[in-house]
Amino acid sequence: MGPFISVAQTNTVTVQAHLKGLVPGLWVYCWETGKIGTLDSVPSEAGGFVFHLSIPEGEGDEYVLSFDNDQPGASIAIYLDRDTVNITGDGPDFRDAVFTGALHNIEYRSFMDYQKRNVDTISPQNYNLKTTFKIDSEWVVQHPSSPISPLVLRTFTHFAPEEELDQMVHRLSSSALNSVCGKEMAYSAYARKILVEGKPALDFTQNDTAGRPVSLKDFRGRYVLLEFWACFCELCRTEHPYLIKAYQAFKDKGFTIISVSLDPPGGRDRWLETIHEDGLYWTNVSDLKFWQNAIGMEYGIIHLPANFLIDPQGNILAKNLKGEDLQKKLEEILH
Repeated sequence: MGPFISVAQTNTVTVQAHLKGLVPGLWVYCWETGKIGTLDSVPSEAGGFVFHLSIPEGEGDEYVLSFDNDQPGASIAIYLDRDTVNITGDGPDFRDAVFTGALHNIEYRSFMDYQKRNVDTISPQNYNLKTTFKIDSEWVVQHPSSPISPLVLRTFTHFAPEEELDQMVHRLSSSALNSVCGKEMAYSAYARKILVEGKPALDFTQNDTAGRPVSLKDFRGRYVLLEFWACFCELCRTEHPYLIKAYQAFKDKGFTIISVSLDPPGGRDRWLETIHEDGLYWTNVSDLKFWQNAIGMEYGIIHLPANFLIDPQGNILAKNLKGEDLQKKLEEILH
């Protein structure tokens, strides 16, 4: 991800909880949002627990703390970067917990409270994602140097206009962008700037379902839909019937599809099963690295589904064609 990656020292972050009534021996897990696997786990002591986590400088991100049960209040999101975070509560869970300590996490809780206060003022008939984006954007404008701001913006990547989202990202300071999410949002905005209609698509090589390397350049001379999806993405799978319809109509007229799966490690069997369940009988590739998929990172993919229609010369014709839009576009160029 080029100019947005930096290497720096590692911070030791302490998360210390004092929760009344918490019994000893209950496992508490910590994992990073968007990553596979647990970062660490510890058994509770009577009334609390302590984590000591190593987080490199500039790698602050949203994490989830979760008890080993399914009770209400058993998990909570938290922002971890450096220093010590103190969690205190009057019950054995996170429902009434108060956070103090590290500035960035206090800002995270401040945003959550700000959002709740403002969303609660919206009548149900007027509540929608646009009104929520407006509220959250106001917080971002007021906090251009906070690493929480990229997290807020990432929430809206599924539907916010790209131009508006990129404008918000460009308003953030370098300190706000010096985090996992900040770097992702900055690179995604950069990728959207270079991956536009009329510009060359980025070449790549990744293995298909049989372990054979596939390169985009191998498809020169054909129109290619480069699709990013994952088995866990219901919206992606909702789009597949439209892709199948377009593929069947135009596969003999110089059109094909390359599907890039952003499924996680250990997801190979599910990936192959879903390909057959959905009828994706074209080229399928993946490195099974979840959001760290090499092609997805090169293309700045931070939400699914996403796609790029590429012409026979390797240039981008259109982006994020949904529903019947792909069929209509192909009818225009391959009639």
